[in-house]
Amino acid sequence: MGILLVGCLSLSLLVLFSAAAPLLAGRWLADRDDREEDFDPEVAAIEAHALILLAAASPDRH
Repeated sequence: MGILLVGCLSLSLLVLFSAAAPLLAGRWLADRDDREEDFDPEVAAIEAHALILLAAASPDRH
């Protein structure tokens, strides 16, 4: 029973972080972006998500 609970908690944390990481990275990119004064953090989150997917699909990963 304990292994099932740990597995469910691990899966829920994985889902949480996979959804939150692009949003957090997008907000960080929006803070660092100098293109516009009112740069949209949601657009930066989409860009960050695309970068994460590209990095995951890269054949040069070690």
